[in-house]
This record gives sequence, C-alpha cells and structure tokens, in this order.
Amino acid sequence: MRRASIALGLLALASAAMAQDSARLGVSVNAYYISDSKLRDVFGNPALTYGLNLSAINRPQANRLTYAYNPIAAQKGDSKFFMLPVTIGYELQFAERRANTLPYVRAEAGYSYYDIAIHDNGWDQSFKAGGFVGAVEAGVVFNRSIALKARYNLFQERFGVNMSGAELGLVYNFASF
Repeated sequence: MRRASIALGLLALASAAMAQDSARLGVSVNAYYISDSKLRDVFGNPALTYGLNLSAINRPQANRLTYAYNPIAAQKGDSKFFMLPVTIGYELQFAERRANTLPYVRAEAGYSYYDIAIHDNGWDQSFKAGGFVGAVEAGVVFNRSIALKARYNLFQERFGVNMSGAELGLVYNFASF
C-alpha cells in the first residue's frame, strides 16, 4: 500500500507538471478545523497543519481541469495524522492571464492515503488506509507566488475516524519547473 501511495503521489506531480503552463512548488501552513468534535479535542481547534503544494503560476484565463496534490499533516503528543489526497477538479478563474491578483474557485474529487494514529481522549487507534475525498476551495493568488485559500475537505470515514474539515491556509511558492 505504501508503494502504491508513493507512486500515486509521483504520478500526480508529473501529471500536474505537464498540464500546467509553468508549475511552482511551495510550502503551506494551514489552520485545519476538523469536523468531528472528539478529534478536535485530540488535535486542537484548529489543528496547525503543514505540507507541500504544487500549483500553476501562469494560469490560463480560461476555466479548466486541474490536478492537485495537497498533503495535510499534524501531530500533537502521541497522536498524529498524515493524509495525501490526490485529486482532479475543475477551476473557475476570475482574472486575465498573468494578472498579479487571481481569485479562483475549484471543486475536486479523488483518492487519499491516510496514516493516522490517535492515542488520546479515549481513542487508541492506528491505521494506514485509503479512501475517497472531495473538496471545494476558494482562494486568491498574489504575484504568482503567495496564495490565501479557504477549503473544505470531505474525507471518506475509515475505521470510525472522519478527518473531514475546513482549512484556512497560506501557500508560499518558492521553486518553478
């Protein structure tokens, strides 16, 4: 399962890189508001998450299909979660090509790898699994390198654990290819 997840992630990176005019690699810091109240008690509300992002910097002005690779990870005490959703979606853009400010909305669906260990608040559970994911996102890209985003992730419940939640994030793109 681990090899399949890594292969899926690499495939998503390659697909996204080929599909974009120019792609940028960046880091993201997010406030993740988990919907499940028991999990909020374990990880905090919000849980501070971090990850890598792959995004386009020269987005065409036309609306289009997009690929996304948006890992979400956090740890608190002995509990941790790592989710690697790989999705395809449709993005609506509200600016001209090469504009310095680009508002957008996007809807996505795909598959996610889960690596979850919860050892707090009456939970004692660890598992690695996969499941379906859907997401909606709205955001603004500034100067092709900084993005502010609001997103809701709907993850498939696995083994009684539902990691769905809202995410407010900041992305800084630092490398292009």
